[in-house]
Amino acid sequence: MSAVFEMAQRCQTALEADPENPALLHRLGRLMGQLDQSELELALVGQAIARAPDVASYHADLGDALLRAGHAVDARAAFEHTLVIDPGNAEATAGLADLLLDQGDVDGARGLVEGGIGPTARWNRAVGRLALIDGQSAQAVEMLLGYLAEAPTDSAAVFYLGVALQAEELLEPAVAAYRHAVGLDPDLFEGHANLATVLTALGRSAEALIIADRAITLAPGRPGAYLNRANCLRDLGRLIEARADLGRALAIDPGYPEAWSTLGNLDHDLGAMSHALDAHARA
Repeated sequence: MSAVFEMAQRCQTALEADPENPALLHRLGRLMGQLDQSELELALVGQAIARAPDVASYHADLGDALLRAGHAVDARAAFEHTLVIDPGNAEATAGLADLLLDQGDVDGARGLVEGGIGPTARWNRAVGRLALIDGQSAQAVEMLLGYLAEAPTDSAAVFYLGVALQAEELLEPAVAAYRHAVGLDPDLFEGHANLATVLTALGRSAEALIIADRAITLAPGRPGAYLNRANCLRDLGRLIEARADLGRALAIDPGYPEAWSTLGNLDHDLGAMSHALDAHARA
């Protein structure tokens, strides 16, 4: 029995004796979130807010729960309401910054983070993501490790750590991070795709091929998945199969320069020089 489950049981017992206690409702909700019971988490934190609507941390935690559950619009409203109650709330500021990054609003996220809210765990996550965008991979590693020390089951953050380690050319640690990310979330396409890329770079192409196959199963419409598998197959000497995968990638995205470039290299390997030159020109 996990420690979190035991804490949830104790909290449930206390709540039975005091069912209107907002602190207990909130606490049990957060524990349900740690047990991957997202609907229960949302319901319980919502009940806590109904009984204590002016507690800023409850709204911030609701925003986090909504964001993890994929309800971005409601999460943004929860974070913004938190900042109305408590304009300096660090968790809501960092959570909103993370949400803006998910939506591609890098400048908006940067403006929030540069407000100097302080190095909370959630702040480290947002700063780490911004550091990755800015090419500051060493800082990203530092920030994301700080965050993951307190939130080790955040699969997306583990994936971002893998990206940062890969950018630092720390390939074996990157493999470990990507493996951990897909262990936490087996449906994480990007984790499988990047893991296949790094394993191929390490010369472990047979192992990479298994991962690349999984990535294609998860996202058969993503051209990068076929490029990844083509690279594995090329390293294994299976050139005709690799060429077929590049054809699949280019059928999905005819303007995919990396696939054209790889096709040029592959046609060179096959001795088809005119095709190779044409592919490189297209790239």
